[in-house]
Amino acid sequence: MEFIEELEKHQKRRGYNFGSIENFEAWCDEVQPLLHFSQKHERVFEQAKSAALVTYRIGSKQDAVNNMNEAIGIVNQAIVFGKTIKTASELEAGVQQESSGVAYPEKVTLLWLVKHVEVKHWLGAAVFIIAVFTAGIKVGNSAFYQDYFQAPSAIVETKTN
Repeated sequence: MEFIEELEKHQKRRGYNFGSIENFEAWCDEVQPLLHFSQKHERVFEQAKSAALVTYRIGSKQDAVNNMNEAIGIVNQAIVFGKTIKTASELEAGVQQESSGVAYPEKVTLLWLVKHVEVKHWLGAAVFIIAVFTAGIKVGNSAFYQDYFQAPSAIVETKTN
């Protein structure tokens, strides 16, 4: 992200003396397009810039300075945010490269599964199969199942002559 490096060139410390409101406006004009990567920071920066300009023009110099400091702080926050995103995207790219280390075969075989599937998954599958089998036996032997679902035994009578 070349925006971050460019923003760092324009970075100021809170309390920086711009000398005049025109210098502040020129700085804002250079910085604001660089904040495009973060809409939140761009929007808040625009509000702080507008507030500084308005308060300066109505004669409230201290409020204008406070809003200028807020704009400087927003730029500093955007730089930290941009660096964080850059680091996170680099880590994510590294993780994706590492995770693509397993080569999947064209046909998944039992031998391949034994080599690549963790033991905990095999144990979970075995426990599930045993639980279903045991539940089937219990239900099959229950009185409810015996009474309602098994065919009644037919009594066959034979006639003897």
